[in-house]
Amino acid sequence: MDRAQKYTLVAFYGKKSQAFSRLIKTIQSKVFESDLGDSFQPYSVEQIHATLMGLETMEWEGEVVNLNIWEELGLPQKMNFHNVVANVSRAVGGLSVGFGGINIASDQQTLVTHGQPKRTFGIDPDRGKVVLNGWPVVVEPAGHVLSDAIWNLRLTLFEQHQMRHRYHRFRDNDVFMVLGNLKTPVEGRRMEEFVQKCSEVQEKVRLMLDRSETLFEKLSPDVVQVIGYTDDALPFDSTRVYPLKVLDNESFLLDAGLI
Repeated sequence: MDRAQKYTLVAFYGKKSQAFSRLIKTIQSKVFESDLGDSFQPYSVEQIHATLMGLETMEWEGEVVNLNIWEELGLPQKMNFHNVVANVSRAVGGLSVGFGGINIASDQQTLVTHGQPKRTFGIDPDRGKVVLNGWPVVVEPAGHVLSDAIWNLRLTLFEQHQMRHRYHRFRDNDVFMVLGNLKTPVEGRRMEEFVQKCSEVQEKVRLMLDRSETLFEKLSPDVVQVIGYTDDALPFDSTRVYPLKVLDNESFLLDAGLI
């Protein structure tokens, strides 16, 4: 196993449903056909993924410790993989992720928190990222209902397993999927114009998504994978894909340099 690889826990990497693939391609086409088209570099549908928890590590005084905890808190914490597969499987069982749409249920319940619409899509001009956001939902008699399940999973992984999500301090509960990169211009007038274009395209895509019917994709242990990577875009030619259950395998954890 390549020790130069880093590891992360993701969902939806690889083949996707026809409806999910169609939604991704539609959004990518909207960006490509806009004023940002010349700078947009879309990812393949298969490499697009949602990071549930980074498993990146570093060495500290001869020990393997969690990189995000060190960078965020300055604490050298070793990750604990005991029962992690069971906890992840329990958290995602019966869960779906909703993409797009203001109406998330037949009773007109909306994707809102404290009166503010949930973000469905974003363009970050500074980092050059085009992003689709999804939100965890569960099925109840009234329909699909928003859940805190993704945040609760990340909190459990932090408190019980010494793993920390990059956006932990924001109580991050969404599924964040990069659809492609933008070539960002240099500072100055061109950058100001670029930022304005990003804002305009972002609003157009959000409006399209708000007017669409919400797409629900089932999140289950079968679509949660452990990924070994050297490029954080996860291109197929350099990415290794493992089932969730390998996190119960001590030999794998040792070979991967996770413990």
